[in-house]
Amino acid sequence: MLKILLVDDEVALCKGMKKLIQKADADSVVEEAYDGIEALDMMKEFDPDILLTDMRMPRMDGLQLLREAKARKPGLLTAVVSAYSDYEYIREALRMNASDYLLKPATAGDLQELLHRLKLRFRQEAIKKEQDFLGLLLQGLPADDCPASLRYSHYTLLLVCAGPYINGVTDLYPGGGLWQSPLFEDCTERCKGLDLRHWMLNGERPNERLLLLATNAGDAEVRIRSFVDGFMGTIRSRKKPVTVVAGTGLSLYQLYATSKRLRRELLHFLVFGKSNMLQLKDSGSRKTDAARKFAKETATVMEVIEHKRYDLFAEELSALLSSWESGEATQYVIQQTLFRILAELGDRGLERQIDLEMLVSHSLGYAELKHHVSLLFDDLFESPNLTVKSVQVSTIVGQVEQYLKKNFRQSITLQSLSQEFGLVPNYLSVLFKREVGMTPVEYLMEYRIKEAKRMMDERPDLLLKQVASEVGYSDQLYFSRVFKKQTGQSPSEYAHSRQR
Repeated sequence: MLKILLVDDEVALCKGMKKLIQKADADSVVEEAYDGIEALDMMKEFDPDILLTDMRMPRMDGLQLLREAKARKPGLLTAVVSAYSDYEYIREALRMNASDYLLKPATAGDLQELLHRLKLRFRQEAIKKEQDFLGLLLQGLPADDCPASLRYSHYTLLLVCAGPYINGVTDLYPGGGLWQSPLFEDCTERCKGLDLRHWMLNGERPNERLLLLATNAGDAEVRIRSFVDGFMGTIRSRKKPVTVVAGTGLSLYQLYATSKRLRRELLHFLVFGKSNMLQLKDSGSRKTDAARKFAKETATVMEVIEHKRYDLFAEELSALLSSWESGEATQYVIQQTLFRILAELGDRGLERQIDLEMLVSHSLGYAELKHHVSLLFDDLFESPNLTVKSVQVSTIVGQVEQYLKKNFRQSITLQSLSQEFGLVPNYLSVLFKREVGMTPVEYLMEYRIKEAKRMMDERPDLLLKQVASEVGYSDQLYFSRVFKKQTGQSPSEYAHSRQR
């Protein structure tokens, strides 16, 4: 329900506009004032959401009214009504952040369009205020002046994680398309049908979102359960895993503490490679010694390492991975077990714990996990019994090298290479540099400049812009900077030296 204050010294016009507004929007409450001073007095009691004012009025004109009204209520939406001849008034009003304007004489259609724009703006700003307030709460920061629109008796907070738990900051993460999928677009319709409010807020990691639900209904738990069931049904139909952790029956000021509990739950109980629903109230009864389920397979792998039977390692590691998959192991158990295996390999293994954590958190399922982990351990072992090691790593690096040579004219980044070859970006870069002596990006840059020099030698008639374009640089100036950095000469200096 919007509260609108109309201000115009023409009484008949003011009353006529009031009738039009009430006809167009029966839910709005409209009050009238006939000059600026009266309008300011009425603001104390009426507290309008929108101020719609004429410009030319006795005692206090529209500009002064806007200035005074904004000082008293900074968030007030304002619009001016004036004749075209008073355009200077309108321009000044817009400079003072008036939200909109209406030219006299205004038709019923003009007024309806103005109201539609103002209502849309009002809703947008109200949602922004709510989002800002909730954002402060979820950061554990002081949040004063709780919007009246947030006073609900029952809140539920859902932590939604796309793919694995990521420990660290990264822009490239698995499951990223989830936030643009119909899953969250459907939330609005589903919430409307259940008379629930909802807000989507950022989590602590790029692959997380916090979904907040609220209602005053007496059967709040029933409505929330219905929403969550439908939500999880949609999630489980997706190929990529999504984990939802829920905390229900909350008050507004429990959100910060609850969000921390949700993340701890996610860290310890996210089932790797599978969509799952976790409830906070279940955590006390959940077994925390889940690693014991896989004790036999883990012990076998550790025994292989202890006796330096590296020829059996790949087979036993594969058996351990299969037991994890069939036993629905948590990411936490998987990661901690792999850390133990690395530790058993001594200092060199311990040095790769960060790599391992990154590889696990960027694997959406067991096929990717097996590929990533096998590469890591193959690269670690230096034993004549594991001749497969150098072949596997060298083969992948060779494939990357051939890809760069074949596609050097295209836009290539470490992220696009990661997606092409199914490897975590940093790890791909480490493997490539270990084999070739430089990162893929450095290799691509060097190869492009080498090709540019070859073209300039063979075709001295080519323009510099053409050369740059042919080797994958759309910006001629940037190409020149790269060329000079690589060769010590600008392209024109190089071309001139070849012509002597």
